[in-house]
Amino acid sequence: MNPTATYTAYRTYNVTLTASANGKSTSQTKQVVVVSPPLPEVTVIATPMSIFLPNNCAPTFVIRSSGPAGTLLSYMVKNSTPLIPGQLVFTNPSGILLAGSSVTIAVTVDPSYIYISPSLVGTTLGITVETPNAFNTLQTFLSVEIRAMSEQALNLLGIWGGTWTGNRLLLGLHF
Repeated sequence: MNPTATYTAYRTYNVTLTASANGKSTSQTKQVVVVSPPLPEVTVIATPMSIFLPNNCAPTFVIRSSGPAGTLLSYMVKNSTPLIPGQLVFTNPSGILLAGSSVTIAVTVDPSYIYISPSLVGTTLGITVETPNAFNTLQTFLSVEIRAMSEQALNLLGIWGGTWTGNRLLLGLHF
């Protein structure tokens, strides 16, 4: 009464349905095409990333699912530097995104490494973003520079100097 069939390979099948009653039978054959479901597409948007220690300022990058409507993208963010596996900490390190949505990932150094391992300053650590079920299956490598907070101050401010005269400050900015 309610025949069913399961087809696991993505291809074209000739399906025949035969109905029998009172010694008579009739058949009908149709082609059934089983297609693979649409796969999501992924983009990773990142600017050059630096983490300034000891303040542990967190740079961010964005993973965006840009595939067909209704698709789901699974992602996983990992530290790909083999020296000390737990050095980097991520917000939202794994998850599933619906097409058209995105997630922002913040990157910091594990607080236990900030003072114990000052040799991190000046190194570049790697981040891998894996998206196993995406159409453009991505294993992106992002680099994060570990820098000293004093470098950040110099980058933002230059070298300041000046003298007070009355109620005004005369400043000289040197690069």
